[in-house]
Amino acid sequence: MTTLIRGGLVEKVRDLLGREGVGIYTDDDEGIRQEVIIDPNTYVLLGARRVYVGGSKSQSPYGKLPQGEVVFSVAQVAVGIVDHAGDVP
Repeated sequence: MTTLIRGGLVEKVRDLLGREGVGIYTDDDEGIRQEVIIDPNTYVLLGARRVYVGGSKSQSPYGKLPQGEVVFSVAQVAVGIVDHAGDVP
């Protein structure tokens, strides 16, 4: 079974916190678009999300969702360096 992956760019995408950025995405055969959202001015990672875009060619569990439904979303709110795993910056 061959998986077809397509990709592109979406100019205005909002992360989980509502911040607007640019989405770099790939679409898979199950109708899921995976997006990485970055700030277009600073290139800082804002977050990521998965969106059901439809067109599923298989028995996808997402097939009953409306197109455009966000099925997973995360936001990056802080970045830092720590001395030990599990520490908070």
